[in-house]
Amino acid sequence: MAEDELRKVREKLPLAFGNVSVGPVVVRRTPETIENGAPGAFYSKGGPGQPGIVSLNLKRPGDHATWSLPTLIHHEGLPGHHFQYSLAETSPALPPFRRMVRFSAYTEGWALYAERVADELGLYENDPFGRIGFLQSELFRAARIVVDTGIHHERWTKEQGVAWMVDNVGEQQLATDREVTRYSVYPGQACAFKVGANRILAARETARKSMGAAFDVRAFHDLVLGSGPMPLAVLEKAVAEWARRG
Repeated sequence: MAEDELRKVREKLPLAFGNVSVGPVVVRRTPETIENGAPGAFYSKGGPGQPGIVSLNLKRPGDHATWSLPTLIHHEGLPGHHFQYSLAETSPALPPFRRMVRFSAYTEGWALYAERVADELGLYENDPFGRIGFLQSELFRAARIVVDTGIHHERWTKEQGVAWMVDNVGEQQLATDREVTRYSVYPGQACAFKVGANRILAARETARKSMGAAFDVRAFHDLVLGSGPMPLAVLEKAVAEWARRG
């Protein structure tokens, strides 16, 4: 199912991107030795000549409802992290340090924004359960901001954070325990997803209003990805300049 979803989205990439030079990607199980501390899924780029890898944590297979899998694949694979990393790695304009540096709001913001792009590409038109997964992911990312802020500003206990996620988002208890452990030792990272996605979307819509009929979402996406990782303030300035040149 995951590989089928990658195939479907790959076929639609030219509708939203000018540069679709994306390398191969595979879906594998997270190594059992690290399952206890690993998130539900994560992406890692392969070595030279190797495909990128979307790893699924199957410690408890029931944590991955089938209706949530398409959005998960869009986030970690296409048009999310794998696409993002592939274009940065092959961009001739980026020096090596620009390919390696990471800004969480840009990197995770793009992957969350990419879930919306998948929806805009029509990938859920005949998949109502997949659309539920997309909407549930939006709820999950928003809720993480509450828990991250609750722990690091309001001084919630870890147990309070887990209980809030389970009660308000319907997440599984053990999977949520792993998630909140990560928030506890990585302040602000959970917030970065939604903050980054919102600002990328806002930059897009500001450019669309400014450029009118001249706006091309494929050129916008190529600019965002081809410029490589950057602080969001820099990204917004780059998009504004691009829109001004029109």
